[in-house]
Amino acid sequence: MAGLSSQRVPRLPVQGVCGDSRRVRAGDVFVAVRGTRVDGARYAAEAVARGAVAVVAERPLAGLGVPCLVVQDAASALGHLCDRLRGRPSAAVRVTGVTGTNGKTTTSFLLAALFESAGQRCGLLGTVVNRVGGRPRPARMTTPDAPELHEALAAARSAGERDLVMEVSSHALDQRRVAGVRFRCGVFTNLTRDHLDYHGSLERYLDAKARLFELLPADGVAVLNARDPASEVLAARTTAHVLRYDPGGARLPAKADVAARVLAEDLSGTELDLRLGSRRRRLRLPLVGRFNVENALAAATAAWALGCDGEEVLAGLRRAPGVPGRLERVPAPAGPTVLVDYAHTPDALGRVAETLRPLVPAGGRLIVVFGCGGDRDRGKRPLMGAAAEAAADLCVVTSDNPRSEEPEAIIAEILAGLRAPKRARVHPDRREAIGAAIAAARPSDLVLIAGKGHEREQIVAGTALPFDDREVAAAALRERARRAA
Repeated sequence: MAGLSSQRVPRLPVQGVCGDSRRVRAGDVFVAVRGTRVDGARYAAEAVARGAVAVVAERPLAGLGVPCLVVQDAASALGHLCDRLRGRPSAAVRVTGVTGTNGKTTTSFLLAALFESAGQRCGLLGTVVNRVGGRPRPARMTTPDAPELHEALAAARSAGERDLVMEVSSHALDQRRVAGVRFRCGVFTNLTRDHLDYHGSLERYLDAKARLFELLPADGVAVLNARDPASEVLAARTTAHVLRYDPGGARLPAKADVAARVLAEDLSGTELDLRLGSRRRRLRLPLVGRFNVENALAAATAAWALGCDGEEVLAGLRRAPGVPGRLERVPAPAGPTVLVDYAHTPDALGRVAETLRPLVPAGGRLIVVFGCGGDRDRGKRPLMGAAAEAAADLCVVTSDNPRSEEPEAIIAEILAGLRAPKRARVHPDRREAIGAAIAAARPSDLVLIAGKGHEREQIVAGTALPFDDREVAAAALRERARRAA
């Protein structure tokens, strides 16, 4: 392994590789990763006490009583060691990584569904669910840490899955969580403001995204969004074959490899004029929103590039599944239409609201319930307020995951972005906000509850509390119906 070539590496019986001292078991190698807040080297002695037979670190650590191997980059070493221990699973499974600010989850879901529709078994790792070998696994983060990731790849290989689609976050790329993974295809959705509390600037954020495309081999495929200027930066940073998709406008784009234009749309789906290579078809996509057209085209381009028959890809799009918490409709026998969505960036919230604006029934209003996460990029808070106000008839400003911050302080920064903040309704308690929005809605109104989507908890004062927007909205709709009876 790189970084160990000049060292005498002892032969040891190794049971596993671990980067968390609290999870070390007897026979493990402990890799002391230097994080943004904590240096794993501080916990090397604890790892040895738990049974670690060796330690890998970025500097010599004395007095451990076990071999200490020094590497330049412990985070990368962790991934490569996990890859070796699991028998290089990504050499046997085609791995597609999907990255971008918005749309990763839907694009990943759609691509996995297209593979399955074409008869190719496929695993899925992402924000909503991890599914390998047909079995769901809990999704703790968008991209798992290296030991969990390589274990999942090995499970996919054992299950006979030819493909695995995974969301790849900018944090995971920056922290080298995907080290040791052999990506065959990289898909880029878009780049807008997010995670600047971590990356510091859009340039550094894009640089992190670009690392996925630098990892692609020369015979790999880079699938890029022709409408996003960042795609040209990514194209220049990869040796892989580049394919572009274009969601188009009033006319069908001629230059992209895969393109579409929207013919009609409603709350049940979108009618498209779609071109896949030389094939041109009229197709109904059972997903709402032009941003979902982008996601569908990204998935279709990747599936086609990786060998799926064009007609099978088109047939798969016609059966495209909805994604939990992505414009998910809350069932109700009567009353307003209520949709729950994960949109939590200014761009995503603006695009979702703009998509829904023309779909509101005649005489109805668009009501948007939203907040902003605490301990995250404060600069996007007024932008979120402006994005919601631009399309909504009524903004209901509330808490998202306030974490360690005071909800009222976050809300004040959101309201600073509204031109008419006094017209917004403010309910710091998210349950009350959802209930108030649904109670105030007319039957012809459309209520969008944005920010948390599929999430089943809310983090308040550092504590994770059970909370699901869909369940809270359903309860509010039932209460509304009870009062109307």
